[in-house]
Amino acid sequence: MDINSIIIKYLANECSSEEKLILEEWVQSSSENQQEFELLKTYWEQDRDHLEISKKSNWEKLQQNIHTQTSSTKTYQLSVQKSAGVGSLMVKIAASFLLLIGVWFVYQRYNSKVLLQEETVASTPKIIEREIPWGRKSTIKLSDGTLVKMNSGSTIKFPEKFSGNTREIELIGEAYLEVVKDPNRPFIVKTGSVQTRVLGTSFNVKAIPGQTIQIALVEGSVQVSDVNTKQEMLLAPGEMITAKTEIFEKSPFDYKELIAWKDGLLVFKNASPEVIFSKLEKWYGFKIIVQRKLSKKAYTSTFSNESLEEVLNIISESKDFQFKIMKEEEKVIIW
Repeated sequence: MDINSIIIKYLANECSSEEKLILEEWVQSSSENQQEFELLKTYWEQDRDHLEISKKSNWEKLQQNIHTQTSSTKTYQLSVQKSAGVGSLMVKIAASFLLLIGVWFVYQRYNSKVLLQEETVASTPKIIEREIPWGRKSTIKLSDGTLVKMNSGSTIKFPEKFSGNTREIELIGEAYLEVVKDPNRPFIVKTGSVQTRVLGTSFNVKAIPGQTIQIALVEGSVQVSDVNTKQEMLLAPGEMITAKTEIFEKSPFDYKELIAWKDGLLVFKNASPEVIFSKLEKWYGFKIIVQRKLSKKAYTSTFSNESLEEVLNIISESKDFQFKIMKEEEKVIIW
């Protein structure tokens, strides 16, 4: 860092200990440097209000300040030329003062830019991401009081604190939401290209990768839209939208079959063996390996708080299979 920059920081009371030592050595190195430094301090005290550039001042004020300082320095230089004794020193000081103004301008512009960046970062809410592993469920309370009940194998992204005119979250997997009503800030759930917009309501969103997206409304009202196809559809309580490749399909739904998971109920309704074991894998977090073909007969039952072993014992009576649970490997063998 050059000496003029160090002088600026010294006058602004922002000098480090190391920089103060450098300045002290420079001042003591010659009487000329000492005279120049004392004169600069005098000018600084006299013109402090002109030199300080607030980050809140506008561009016109900045230009006016620079013009004022430049004009006053030029006048000073002209008067110096008439003095024969200290002419060369004063011209050098005047040049240094001009450089001082330029460096101060750059220094303040840099500081303003840093402060602006810090303010921008501070105004951007922190985004939180939660992943719920297989075999577990979780309830998350958002900053507005909205409750999100997460099913296993799901991921949610949400701001630490909502700001702006909307409340937006991103979801992969399945969740049941009880949205706190706020007429001035709609709540938006993003699941890929499909967005569900609500003011205050309770609904279930299922957006598992590789499967169709389902939005089921329990109470209130929601608007579902696709940002790619521009489709929009309103739901009434008891209705569900299935978002296929290019179209939305509206239909009624069975609350117990679709949403009872949030109440701790594992529900099978006319389920095939593939659906049964897929649900069990997600519910308990165990990999299930089926080593032989099983009966295709549809299975219907509801379980509440039973262990994996208890559930398999009951299902095996209907499907006629044997099993072995390997807890350390988190694996089940079916034969």
